[in-house]
Amino acid sequence: MDVEFVKSPSERPDGASEGGIARLDRAAAAVVRLQQTFAVLQARIAKPQAPDLVLARMSALLSAASVARPGTAEFVAAGARAELLGRVGSLRLPSIPAHPAASVVLLADDAEAAIAVLRGMVALLVAEPMELLVAACSGAPEIAMLAAVVSNLRVIGATSDQDQVINVAVSASHAERVILLDAAPDAWAAPQAQDVWVGQAVLDRLGQFGVRLPESSHVDAGLHMAMPRALWDAAGGLDATMADGQGLELADMCLKLRLLGARLVAVPGRSRWRGNPSARRAPDIAMAAFRERWGDLRMEATPAA
Repeated sequence: MDVEFVKSPSERPDGASEGGIARLDRAAAAVVRLQQTFAVLQARIAKPQAPDLVLARMSALLSAASVARPGTAEFVAAGARAELLGRVGSLRLPSIPAHPAASVVLLADDAEAAIAVLRGMVALLVAEPMELLVAACSGAPEIAMLAAVVSNLRVIGATSDQDQVINVAVSASHAERVILLDAAPDAWAAPQAQDVWVGQAVLDRLGQFGVRLPESSHVDAGLHMAMPRALWDAAGGLDATMADGQGLELADMCLKLRLLGARLVAVPGRSRWRGNPSARRAPDIAMAAFRERWGDLRMEATPAA
């Protein structure tokens, strides 16, 4: 048996009731909201202090004024690009091959963190070129501008529904294998046939519902999922109704893939979900949709971020 449900969906813990399950879901949703708030505060603390911001902004405006007339849209765009370039520098990635072995989708919620990951991928891309796309999961405008400072990079953003950005990125890719990650790996994930590699952040999410996958000899620090595109398409992509800002939609996809006959393989590593950290859908509403589909799987305490 390649997937173990610690508790069957049809069974309930001793003394549990519908009200008890609802209370657990509300508590878990409250923890998710606290984690999201903490992530926002961490991001603010990491930003440069006011004097540095002012100087960087002035330098960017002077640079923009040399190429566009102040007050125009071109001036605003040039200023934003110059400010980002001043902070992260430029980067040239290897050219995308005509027939890549895989489409690598980097989940990004911060421009500076994303470009650091991209720098870490250069050696891998030189050794084995892949199609590389960035999914702007947080909707931050600076992520969309990465394509202006990084050559041979496609940046995908979903302007109408941010919860769909990963689906949009995969739909825009072309290879027969899909890899979702948030950090530079030591080697490209290479699942075969009906295999789906599941990374630590998703394993932790599944573990909250008592779902355990078989151990694997593979280790990948930043992998979320890797699979043949045919399986992604068969599952219908990620269900946006499950998007709670903590990867519930990927846990949902794993369960769907298992029903489709895929073999789920655990690939341990570092746990950090970099999907949309401020999903508009309330976590408890997403959880209710998950429960409606999969029943009352056991909910354990949410691990610390």
